[in-house]
Amino acid sequence: MEDFTANEWLEYTVYITATGVYTFALRVNHADAGEAVHLELNHTDISGEMALSDGNGAWTDYTSRAVQIDQGVYVLRIHADSGTFSLNYFDVQKVH
Repeated sequence: MEDFTANEWLEYTVYITATGVYTFALRVNHADAGEAVHLELNHTDISGEMALSDGNGAWTDYTSRAVQIDQGVYVLRIHADSGTFSLNYFDVQKVH
């Protein structure tokens, strides 16, 4: 997703196969400081604001805090809070 801008969002249906603790990784590219994003599951903020550090024009990985999630189907929303950046992909990882 190129030029992902403040107040825009993307939604994906995700299936959590087992109850556990998960993190969400985002790979983004941005040129300016001050960009931020947050993640929601079923319209509930699960990450808080994730500040994207000073942009250097390179693809960089950012990981959310760990969150307990029950098994089930959810709507994941990636919400741009400020700035403009590109999103390459996101990944859901079970921590334990």
